[in-house]
Amino acid sequence: MSAETTLEKAVKVRAGVRAIRANQQDENQRQHVARRVQEISTELGRLESHLRTAATFAERTGIHLNASYVSDGHSNLSKHAAGGLPSNPAFVAAQRKLEASARRLAEELRAEWANWCQVQLSALPLGRRPGLSKARRDEVDKKLKDLRGLQSPKGDLDRTTIILFTEGLAGMKEILEEAMELAPMVAKVLDRIESGLLTLADVTDEEIALLKESELAADIWLTRKAG
Repeated sequence: MSAETTLEKAVKVRAGVRAIRANQQDENQRQHVARRVQEISTELGRLESHLRTAATFAERTGIHLNASYVSDGHSNLSKHAAGGLPSNPAFVAAQRKLEASARRLAEELRAEWANWCQVQLSALPLGRRPGLSKARRDEVDKKLKDLRGLQSPKGDLDRTTIILFTEGLAGMKEILEEAMELAPMVAKVLDRIESGLLTLADVTDEEIALLKESELAADIWLTRKAG
């Protein structure tokens, strides 16, 4: 069962439980049903939100979660509603099942999302970073920090987080593709220099020659420690 199909069913049930409230004649009964309908509607809202997130997740990653179990909560309630006013136990059972389904789907989404993000981040060619300008290197560092934050959202995964991560990931790849191709030894020297803990005595003649051959020597400034 697709996320969209299940979502459509959930929306229809929401309309159905509202109709139950409208058909009650006794005011006390109407108020009681109204409370139950509101509780069910709230749980349906949470479930609908997670289903929309699952649909966006599938669209952006190609991973489709099996969310067929989410219909458990409202299918029985629909049957009871077809014959008139569902009993209080029927409302309670439906609410609990919907709550459990929403919680399960949210947990599955977080787990799948974290795993997928880790694969994407691990595949980034960060070894190309030294071949970028200082401004671009800073941009890569900031984007990487942002992406890692989006990988582990504080609350439930939502559609906005998925979109921000996938778009940020694409932007990161574009920046790294711009990087100058550097020999591994040159990249290593640049990393050491950038650390700020390197003195001229720590750089070999061979490494200086490599920097000159790579036309990077002009980008490196020497300063003398005061005193």
